[in-house]
This record gives sequence, C-alpha cells and structure tokens, in this order.
Amino acid sequence: MISLGVTFGALTLAFLALTTEVIDAPEAKPCTQAWFLYLDDHYIQAIGEGDDVDGGPDLGDNAWFRWFEGKAKITTPPQLSQQQRCRVIQEKLQERLYIVNKAFGSMLIFKVRKG
Repeated sequence: MISLGVTFGALTLAFLALTTEVIDAPEAKPCTQAWFLYLDDHYIQAIGEGDDVDGGPDLGDNAWFRWFEGKAKITTPPQLSQQQRCRVIQEKLQERLYIVNKAFGSMLIFKVRKG
C-alpha cells in the first residue's frame, strides 16, 4: 500500500508541473510591438499582473519599463534611450532563466551561463 506521504508528494509534484512554466526570451526584435506583446503575454500575464483590470501603464511607456524591470529584476541606466533600454532588457532576459508558477503568481530567476 502506498503511504499517504508518497501520494501527497506525487500530487504536489504533478500540480507544480502543470502550473509552472519556463519562459524563454522573446525572439522578436526588441522594442517592436511583437516584442512588447510577448513580454506582456509571457512574463506579465504569467504572474497574473496584467494591466487589463487596474488600468496600469501602457506597453512601452516609462512607467511600464520601470514596472517590468522591477518584476524581472533588471536594472537599466536611466539615461538610455527607449531602444537602448529594450536591447539591455533583451540581453538580460537571454542571460537568465525565468520560471513562473501561475497558481502562486511567483517568479524564480536564475542567471544562466552561456557556453
């Protein structure tokens, strides 16, 4: 007979597997509409904090950049142009592994070594 602990552990692992997603960096060119929509769909919506309900910042405006950078734990120098800021964000997204659990609205971030 399988113990209650083993059953609970298996159910927990199954739940986490079904509700957890690894998010890849966007393939779209930075600062394009497709790039912003990818970030919204895969990062912002994945943690349940889209701006559909509360009238949050519009994609690509300064408030949106500050909000996204805070959630993704990315810092960019304030003097950068929007295009430069997008490139820095893209580079950081490519350097990191983002794991999101939709059920808990949480995000884990790991730096990934290339090569």
